[in-house]
Amino acid sequence: MPTYHLTLKHDTSAEGKAIFSNAVHKVKYHHIDVNAVARAARLTRTDIVKKLNQLNEHGHIELKTSGIEHRYLILKALPQTDREIEAVTDRLYADLQARETDALHRGRQVIDLITGRKCFARALAEHFGMDLPGGGASCGHCTFCLTATPITPPSWAPRRTTAGTIQRVLEATPVRDDPRFLARVAFGIKSPRVMMLNLDKSHVLASLVDHDFEDLLREFTKACQGRLRDFRLIDNRKSP
Repeated sequence: MPTYHLTLKHDTSAEGKAIFSNAVHKVKYHHIDVNAVARAARLTRTDIVKKLNQLNEHGHIELKTSGIEHRYLILKALPQTDREIEAVTDRLYADLQARETDALHRGRQVIDLITGRKCFARALAEHFGMDLPGGGASCGHCTFCLTATPITPPSWAPRRTTAGTIQRVLEATPVRDDPRFLARVAFGIKSPRVMMLNLDKSHVLASLVDHDFEDLLREFTKACQGRLRDFRLIDNRKSP
């Protein structure tokens, strides 16, 4: 944006100076590693993010975020025993599973809305318990209103998933403690850990997007459990 350089060049705040000095121009956009900049400038991540949001709100930049980190508030003392730690881990994992299931369900709801025999705007309003303005039956300008024909999604059937299917993903990373992570990589779901391991640049990311996610998870779980059994066998052989 035309005011970007002028604004940050004359910004005397520590946050502004850090952003101006560390933002890297790549082809079209400027990129900035918030965590790295915060560490180098001895500022908090929140300070840098707040400044970027201010620049965005004033129209000096158009902010596009990636690698969002979720924050958690510690409500009580951390567990000390293995059993307590495992219980917390199990609850967090169950919460993650529920979130993913909910996200898949919402995706299916969107598909059902778009492919239904009803005005898009009306269907969306009814989904949230509302009506169209004036109580109208249709908006008059969505695809269904203009054609009176529902959208037909392309036919798709997930490919069969076997132990051999996931081999390339297993060869691309030594991770064997998290089958869900491996399934997400194969399905093309990015995360901070994916980028930390440079898997976002790997040919295996989204390489199995035409497979069913639950089938992928099942095969990766088998592979990880098999690796764990192998370690136990080796450990037992070493024991006197």
